[in-house]
Amino acid sequence: MPLTPDDVERFTAEFDRIRPTYERFSRRVADLLITLIEDIDVKVQTVESRAKSVESFRDKLTNPKKSYVDPLKEISDLSGIRIIVYYPEDVDKIAELVRAEFDVDSTRSVDKRKTTEPDRFGYESLHLVVNLKKDRKMLKEWAKVGDLVAEVQIRTVLQHAWAAVSHEVLYKSRGDESADFSRRLFRLVGVFELADEQFSLLRAERQKEQNRVREAIAVGNSSIPLDDLSLREYLKTSPTVRDVWLAAAKHQFIYQQRPEDQDFTEELRSLADKVGIRTIDDLDSVVAEQSSSADALFSNLTVGWHNWWANEAFVTFLILLLAFVDRVSAEDLIAEDWTPDVARKVITAVSEAAQTR
Repeated sequence: MPLTPDDVERFTAEFDRIRPTYERFSRRVADLLITLIEDIDVKVQTVESRAKSVESFRDKLTNPKKSYVDPLKEISDLSGIRIIVYYPEDVDKIAELVRAEFDVDSTRSVDKRKTTEPDRFGYESLHLVVNLKKDRKMLKEWAKVGDLVAEVQIRTVLQHAWAAVSHEVLYKSRGDESADFSRRLFRLVGVFELADEQFSLLRAERQKEQNRVREAIAVGNSSIPLDDLSLREYLKTSPTVRDVWLAAAKHQFIYQQRPEDQDFTEELRSLADKVGIRTIDDLDSVVAEQSSSADALFSNLTVGWHNWWANEAFVTFLILLLAFVDRVSAEDLIAEDWTPDVARKVITAVSEAAQTR
């Protein structure tokens, strides 16, 4: 039976009063999930949290397709967390984690990836309705929110993009689609689904190639071509690079782990290409030949300089500059977006260290 207008107002007012509790619960569940995800081999694009808006809550109560007795207990998404991953298979990995760490209400959870009919538009995510496990509820920090439930949505970046873009188009055209409109929409959703599948295949192929490169370097086959994969593996495993880093660490070089797109590997590879280094063996030979001057180089760099935030790629880049000091100028570095004072400091230090060879 639908709620009376008085019931709607009463429940809406009550939700408005307690909504801050749902906001806190959502944030804390999201923070917990972020911490748990750090311990598994899944990279997420984002973890979002929210409490349902008062307007959305009221709309749900007045939806003629719905009937509630106690909506504050029956509506499962008053607290919501959305986890966006990069690959379809990672949706299942995150779901496995959620099921291990929370009590999942299977009767109210739904895998919308499996419910879309073949002749209907859809490209949906996995929705899990969760509650804290008993042992976690006993913790003092969860005492006031332990009985609340949350809906955890898990989807890929492309599923999220489809949901965001298609909602407006479908909402405004619902029930009024021409045959051409429907055909074009089917094609679009197919493109999104195909892209998700292809990204998964590409990742698998990349992982296979990484394993091949890793095995080759492990058995001493360093004649492999220098590319992004082989260079990263070399930097992680090379004793020569390790010794160079140890030399740098003695001179106020502070290790900093950086995202792959900012870790200086691309700059190192570009310099290697410029000076004609084509294989891992070529690179290792050059770095090994210059290692005797590494101490002087790093010492020069820290004169008048507090410290350097660096990693293996950056110190190897510096050693490569030392080997080819006549091929790179401060102006070249400035053209690559180095600040002038840092570029000049580096080239000066490299030039002085080269004179000690």
